[in-house]
Amino acid sequence: DEIKNELGADALFYQDLDDLKKAVKAGNPSIKRHCMACLDGDYPTGDITEETILDWEQQREKSKEQLEKIKHDEVVSDPLCC
Repeated sequence: DEIKNELGADALFYQDLDDLKKAVKAGNPSIKRHCMACLDGDYPTGDITEETILDWEQQREKSKEQLEKIKHDEVVSDPLCC
């Protein structure tokens, strides 16, 4: 009741994921696989492996480090500085 009242709703119903998938499929039968990642953590990424994701993370970190170095070098070499 507390959540219902906080939302200002007349009623509150909880639906399990299987029922939600059935309802979506009934509304659009062409959907073959639902993305429920935000609800069940199963991301439909096909052939993307954990190794691929880790590689992307490493590349992103390397890019951040390079950007910070560029920013630092610009500040150090700024003729208007000091």
